[in-house]
Amino acid sequence: MGMWNELVGQRGYLAGVAGTATVPKGARVLQIVAHGVGTVAIFGGTAIPTPVVPLTLAFRHTLWQARDNAVAAGSQDIVFAGTTGFFVEFVTPGSG
Repeated sequence: MGMWNELVGQRGYLAGVAGTATVPKGARVLQIVAHGVGTVAIFGGTAIPTPVVPLTLAFRHTLWQARDNAVAAGSQDIVFAGTTGFFVEFVTPGSG
């Protein structure tokens, strides 16, 4: 199977300039990319500063980590403030 376990499901993407990206419940976030001087707050956490150059947060999951990273009953929002662009990639488990 290789170094990383496979996540099987439906891939999804959210994109915009600034604002809130709502990830579906049960989805696993694969990567977050943000551009522009601003912040990104993931699932109600602390705001992370974004630099002028694109910030990429890639999550290289094992299945155990992916289960822990699943969007649960709490916040499903990734909030981008002051950014000039963002992209969120996720996978929702299911037949793929």
